[in-house]
Amino acid sequence: MLYCTQCGHANVDSAEKCAKCGKILRQRCPNCGELVPAEGQFCILCGARLAEAGALSLASSSDGRMRSVLRLLMPDALAAKISHAVAGTVGERREVAVLHVGMESLSTRESSAGHELPVDNEILYLLSDEAIHALADVIYQYEGTIDKFSGDSLVALFGMPLAHENNAERAVRAALDILLASQALKADFQERYGIDFRIHIGIHTGTVVVGQVDNDLHINCTVVGNTFDLVEALAAAADEDMLLVSFEVYQRTHPLIAYRRNP
Repeated sequence: MLYCTQCGHANVDSAEKCAKCGKILRQRCPNCGELVPAEGQFCILCGARLAEAGALSLASSSDGRMRSVLRLLMPDALAAKISHAVAGTVGERREVAVLHVGMESLSTRESSAGHELPVDNEILYLLSDEAIHALADVIYQYEGTIDKFSGDSLVALFGMPLAHENNAERAVRAALDILLASQALKADFQERYGIDFRIHIGIHTGTVVVGQVDNDLHINCTVVGNTFDLVEALAAAADEDMLLVSFEVYQRTHPLIAYRRNP
């Protein structure tokens, strides 16, 4: 029997969701398709890295609404390019620039006594919706794709499936525009809900293996190595409203973009 970690219900061994509460019990490896435990980090068959536990994976059925929103936000011209580009690319290895946006304090607000208070679920829903609209507009402008989005982070890829010679530059310019767009969100969220919306961004380059494309144009891929871990660490190390890039990204972009060393 397969016991649900959320409600304790005993499910049949082949269950993908809990029959009582609907919690996802298993996920499919984006590389080989093997069913593995939902909380796992690596595929037990091929060793590929899986989606992080707790993240709203765009490949899961429970995130159909977000996938639909992202598809509607995608310009028709970009959708046509992606549809054309994915043909024959399954299994290819691509170097991509990975952009990680950490969204701090989106789910909490400060009380008059200086303590953090949880945000009402309905308000959090509205805040997340506004944030993803603003960020997606920028990412799609630079022909990036959104790999996953959760209440406190977004991961975007530049170079898959649309390959450009300046993927790293596109990611950096997108990040700078996101920092500008976040200022309007910050003022709005503070005025309406008392939330001090803060973001911090990291960018790194890495290799991915291109997987299948879904009907909503989300491309399943497998990241080779620890690229996701490194870019997440960069975002976590960045101060408020700061962008940190790896040395690999700096090497590819410093003739075009002015940097300063992080102390």
